[in-house]
Amino acid sequence: MNITLTMAVATCRPELLYESLAEAAKTVHGHVDLVVFCNGCVVDPERIPAPIRLVGIDMAPENIGVPRALHRLWELARDAYPSLPANGHVIAYMHDDLFVREDGWNIRVASVFAKDDEVTLAGIIGSPGLGRDEIYRDPYEFWHLSRVIATWSNLGNAEIHGERVTDDREVCFVDGVAMFLRRSFLDEAGGWSWWPENLVHHAYDYALSCMVRRRGGRARLIPLAAKHGVSTVPWSDSVIPDANGGGHSGTYGSQVYDDLASKFGGDTAVHRAGHRWVYDEFRDVLPLRLR
Repeated sequence: MNITLTMAVATCRPELLYESLAEAAKTVHGHVDLVVFCNGCVVDPERIPAPIRLVGIDMAPENIGVPRALHRLWELARDAYPSLPANGHVIAYMHDDLFVREDGWNIRVASVFAKDDEVTLAGIIGSPGLGRDEIYRDPYEFWHLSRVIATWSNLGNAEIHGERVTDDREVCFVDGVAMFLRRSFLDEAGGWSWWPENLVHHAYDYALSCMVRRRGGRARLIPLAAKHGVSTVPWSDSVIPDANGGGHSGTYGSQVYDDLASKFGGDTAVHRAGHRWVYDEFRDVLPLRLR
């Protein structure tokens, strides 16, 4: 099966987007298409570097959060290819502060979906488990939705978060920094319309991994060499500005995100609300484990 790959990026910091796209463009084989959602900002199409080709762009006058932006990106990607079979179209949701540094990364991603029709979701950070074993035996606790067993990746700081791996493998959970999703799944699910509109950030990757399992799909890890965080810090296998996440990321950790989260009680409240919704909604599949 031939696979068409479309990068899909929501941004509220265009300068960071231009940097991350410039990094990804260096290692593209052939070309890759791109759709962008401007989350309360304006992006200049002239600054999208070849061989990345902009095929769709939209904007909101203010930050509407991540999941609603993901929904709009699905619509942009779908509308860019009206005659393309959805099963042969992969939407590569990527953070605007993800710097991919693997030669031919787009070919590697496409080949995983081309080889196996059952693969619905893939990503560059994954885990063979999500949710503690006691998740529904004990009264609810926030940590019941922790990733378990290991976090696998080939990021510059992989060992800080778990274990470094370089080979593709099956996983249950894919982290939101990069979610490669077969468009047919989203078409059947109605995009991201199933995600509650009042939850503006956090846990959408947990929910997506659960939804894929519920619908019978499979998830794979594609551990691309990459860095998650500001590009001005020299590349290193062990040194990253923030051991707890992506450093100064495109939405999370920025002032524009803090302003958004404050409308919902702050980041902690937003985080807890997302976890609680996933905990309540996906009792039929949690905890996730490799089959």
